[in-house]
Amino acid sequence: MAKKQKTFAEKALGGKSGVPICPKCGQSFEPVMVINSEKKSDSNAWKFSKTIEKVCKCNEKEVYA
Repeated sequence: MAKKQKTFAEKALGGKSGVPICPKCGQSFEPVMVINSEKKSDSNAWKFSKTIEKVCKCNEKEVYA
């Protein structure tokens, strides 16, 4: 029998039980990887920084802007 596949949110939570819930809107957080690009002035090279943000309905516009 096939094993049930986990969603990205379940994988990101790892072995933690329960889903974190936003105190403002009451929805569960969804982890999203945000990649920002910056150009270095001294070497004209691009630098990429990765961060994982918790997104819910109330902070969705700030993260995706």
